[in-house]
Amino acid sequence: DMSSLTGGTVTSAANPTLTAVRTLPEPSTFATSHDIVISAPAATPTISFSSTSGNVAENGGNYSVTFNLSAPSTQDITFTIASGNGTAIGGTDFTAVNQVVTIPAGQTSFTLNIPVTNDGVYEGNETFTLSMSGVSANATLAASATQTVTITDDETAPTVSLTENTTKTVLEDVGNYVFSVTLSGTSSVDTVVNVNTANGTALSGSDY
Repeated sequence: DMSSLTGGTVTSAANPTLTAVRTLPEPSTFATSHDIVISAPAATPTISFSSTSGNVAENGGNYSVTFNLSAPSTQDITFTIASGNGTAIGGTDFTAVNQVVTIPAGQTSFTLNIPVTNDGVYEGNETFTLSMSGVSANATLAASATQTVTITDDETAPTVSLTENTTKTVLEDVGNYVFSVTLSGTSSVDTVVNVNTANGTALSGSDY
């Protein structure tokens, strides 16, 4: 179909002898058009903890903390992670951290392992915190940039017992009766024991 020709010479492939000749218009009368696509800039990814709290058994070896990105980045993302003491103390109950973490370009998560100390001492459950800061310019921090971690104690509370037999004989002129209390295990907190006496044939205030 040559109805749209405005000028020039065209040779038909089906009929090489057929030609069409038109007078070309002035070049200034040609109309051209281009489609221009304007793309919105990529959203800046947000980095966050996988949860605002975490748990690890004292005998678990490591606490694994995961950081998530809301979208992958074409460049590495860096930030600082630091631990804070609670009832759990860095260097005693866990390995304290204060280091720069890098999430490689194209990835949307990163996991860091923090060693936990299994000391064999009853302490009860203890907590420490992890905080993110100093994120690189190609990312932002989530509104909540802190995580609380609970170390679950694997020791049970020690039991209290008297070292002496149930029945003990003491001479009247000995002055004092001394007895000892023992714990079945070590505790990191003070153990308070209430000791009460009860009258038998010996009377309180008269015989002891």
